[in-house]
Amino acid sequence: MFGTFVHENDPTTRESKALKLSTTGDITGEGATHRSAVTADYRYYWDTWGVRGHTLDLGYNRYLAPDWLVESFMRYYRQGHALFYSDNSPDQTLYITRNRELSTMHDFGPGATVSYTIKSVPGKYDLKLSASYQFIDFHYADYTDVRTGKPYSYKASVLNTVLSATF
Repeated sequence: MFGTFVHENDPTTRESKALKLSTTGDITGEGATHRSAVTADYRYYWDTWGVRGHTLDLGYNRYLAPDWLVESFMRYYRQGHALFYSDNSPDQTLYITRNRELSTMHDFGPGATVSYTIKSVPGKYDLKLSASYQFIDFHYADYTDVRTGKPYSYKASVLNTVLSATF
């Protein structure tokens, strides 16, 4: 790590659990021709490596026409580092890692999805096409960028298309 000869070693087993609370509310007004709703989700994650994570998702969706659904959302995630994580350990211990995904970090990102129902036969099948975009801003609190000496961060754009069939 940082020029020393400390060998990284993760445990070979890991047990994790998560608890999620969700709510969805229909906010379609009287006389409205298209349904809309808001959603809120909170997820708490913990594992035997000492990683604790919190995720908050907020969303709004609305049908623009019977076959067209538009969804917008915001996601915030933060986590604490693993018990054996170190950004710059000078000593070898039984378990040690500098894996940035096991460090203290948080990310934030807005996104949107557009879905089109290509064909639907109630009780038999649905064929849908979806496209989504999400911008994510990652910040690591205790993972140093060796090029700058500052905490590492980056931004990402995620594009996703899905063709799904339910039958």
